[in-house]
Amino acid sequence: MVVFDHPKEDKVMIKRVVAIAGDKVEVRDDIVYLNGAPVMQQAECGDCKYEDSSESAVIRPCRAMRETMGRASFTTIYNPEGTPSSWGPMRVPEGKFFVMGDHRDNSSDSRYWGFVPNESVLGKAMVVWWSVAGMTPRWERMFHAVK
Repeated sequence: MVVFDHPKEDKVMIKRVVAIAGDKVEVRDDIVYLNGAPVMQQAECGDCKYEDSSESAVIRPCRAMRETMGRASFTTIYNPEGTPSSWGPMRVPEGKFFVMGDHRDNSSDSRYWGFVPNESVLGKAMVVWWSVAGMTPRWERMFHAVK
């Protein structure tokens, strides 16, 4: 996870780096392809729910997937009733990288506003310091290492 200045707006973002300069990235039916190969996905068992902070903290069902990219393994979530999304393919230009949020159906990321310039990087996300849904602190998410 990387912390960076948003390339189009005056705000700081935290997203997962999916591709770097020279990589060809594509999303096809909710599956990320990196340099022509699909990123390994495995359905996670159990009840998947997330708190939709855009609608007064409504609890919604989700579909959780375990994705593995190199040595990194992390959970992504999708709307089970949503239409699978597609984007690209595009090659990441020199001096830039491509980011995505882990909530793939509800993320403002490189698919919508483009590549992030390397000089916009502020650092690496290490710990969830603060998390809220609306105005309610999400204590169970805070003070955990970012994976």
